[in-house]
Amino acid sequence: MAARSQALKRGQRGQLALITAIVALPLSVAVVFAAELTALSGERSKMQAAVDAAALAGAREIGVSGGAERDIKGFTERFAKEQTDEIIPHVRTKFTAEQLPEGAVRIDGVGTRNSFFGNMVPKGGFVIRVRSEALALGQQPLCVVATGSSTVTRAIDAKEQSRIFAPNCLIHSNADMALFDDASIDAGNIQASGQAEGDSYSPKANEGALVLRDPFQSRSIRRKNSKCSDGIKDGVVQQRLVTNGVHRVPAGIKRWQYTARGTAEFRLAPGDHYFCQPLTIEEQGKLTGDNVVLIFENGALNATGDAKVALTGRNSGSWPGFVLVSARENEADTILSSSFVDKLLGIIYLPNSNLFVNAKGNVAEDSLWSVVIARNIALAGGSTLVINDSYAGSGVPVPKGVGSQSNSGEDGARLRQ
Repeated sequence: MAARSQALKRGQRGQLALITAIVALPLSVAVVFAAELTALSGERSKMQAAVDAAALAGAREIGVSGGAERDIKGFTERFAKEQTDEIIPHVRTKFTAEQLPEGAVRIDGVGTRNSFFGNMVPKGGFVIRVRSEALALGQQPLCVVATGSSTVTRAIDAKEQSRIFAPNCLIHSNADMALFDDASIDAGNIQASGQAEGDSYSPKANEGALVLRDPFQSRSIRRKNSKCSDGIKDGVVQQRLVTNGVHRVPAGIKRWQYTARGTAEFRLAPGDHYFCQPLTIEEQGKLTGDNVVLIFENGALNATGDAKVALTGRNSGSWPGFVLVSARENEADTILSSSFVDKLLGIIYLPNSNLFVNAKGNVAEDSLWSVVIARNIALAGGSTLVINDSYAGSGVPVPKGVGSQSNSGEDGARLRQ
């Protein structure tokens, strides 16, 4: 009887254990499922934050002059993908962006990750769907572009307490940019297609931006039949050196090398001035001209010492809006090391050459507006390159693709509800 009773008790305990196991199994599944749903909610929030950030970034790109010509769609999709790959790497994501006609960006995202029982519950795994739209509020004036080159990774470089001051403008580097020795950049917006090294950016520089296409790359610069070789005799470049007085220079081709030093002044007549050789202004020399453009087929402008430079760009003709231009084959550096380069009103266009500014003071401060497009831009010696944006009333037109022709007064982007 005792043995039979013990067997009965063991059977009862076995049944109880089985019942407990049967009851506990769905309870455990429910607990795990609830935990998964909580994690899924967090992943959806992160994915939504990623598409919000991507939509805003895409809308800001629209706000840059010439944004309609760039791959806003691809940029927005890559931006979101990079975000989610970093914060939720276990979720497989795919994004589809669209640039809307009213200056907005829409992006849809789908994320999937593994679920229970080999993705059987739910079938195919967990699926997350998100959407975001952002609207560009205005067009940020495009004032400084460093186009970079395949041999140099850094396109904007500032050191020795030098500064770029462009409070209402966009400054862009197609490569890296760097600040050293308390140098700084103050602008309406700052961005680099590469990285931004250093801390003194105001506002903070955006990294990984779209590469900006040269808005004037289709323009022909070299003048036909310039015969620059006529300025070379027996292998020696002919010189025009002046040391005092005012020397009026008519528009046209200058085949000789021009230099003003002492107290001499080159006063340029209105029109297009083609230089076959460098133009040097040194000591207390002066270079002045209104409604002019200086085009360098070889060499460049070099202002040193206490030289004074005051130039206003063309208001008509073949080069409206331009003040300094170098030919595409010209790699000579434009050097501004005088503290009296007061006015460069217009576009400084150096597609395959560099701009060096190392004056101890402000450069271009008296210009109503300036735009700089150069391969590389370097500042040193405590200099400040001032970029103003008073386009209206300057008398010098702003070409399409730079500056701002439709600025609403608001910058940036906002999310649509």
